[in-house]
Amino acid sequence: MNGQNSTKRTAEVSQIASLIRAKAQKHPEVIDIVVALIDRVSRSSQPEIEALGKQLEQHEGDYPAIMKLLNIQPSPQH
Repeated sequence: MNGQNSTKRTAEVSQIASLIRAKAQKHPEVIDIVVALIDRVSRSSQPEIEALGKQLEQHEGDYPAIMKLLNIQPSPQH
């Protein structure tokens, strides 16, 4: 990756992190969801990731349904 691509990627990651922090202020379960997604994607093939994406789109904004889909239990503070 060249310097320009690296800088662009860093900016994108920073923007995503800011969005996650903002959403997590209202919905703390977002952090659990993000962690579970990172774990799931790191262990999945491209077709599995695409299928998961389609399932998640069906439950957009429904945090309990998304958590169930990802097989995660809410943290005690949720």
